[in-house]
Amino acid sequence: MKTLLLVTLSIALLSIPGSAAPCITTTLANYIALGSAGCALGNLQLGDFAYKANADGGAAEITADQITVTPLLVPTGTFGFEFTAPWSVQTGQGQLSAITYRLLSSTTSV
Repeated sequence: MKTLLLVTLSIALLSIPGSAAPCITTTLANYIALGSAGCALGNLQLGDFAYKANADGGAAEITADQITVTPLLVPTGTFGFEFTAPWSVQTGQGQLSAITYRLLSSTTSV
């Protein structure tokens, strides 16, 4: 009976998800590489980062490794990300950068 209890307890402990690493300032490519495990920002967990880019008229297409992500957490508990990159176009050019991610908290899944 003791053996069965230890095996059951071990299986239960293995199914508890680990804590995500804290979100840090790094490239969007590194955030994408985190996959669904993502990172933690305060009491929130963010993951499944994705990126799509498009450029036209001779403008350079911005890649995920050119975008710097800076997590922002203010004392009121609100959060955000600042995305910076060498976005720049001339007349007749266009650039599109679409960044998406999944947000989880203890009370909400978005």
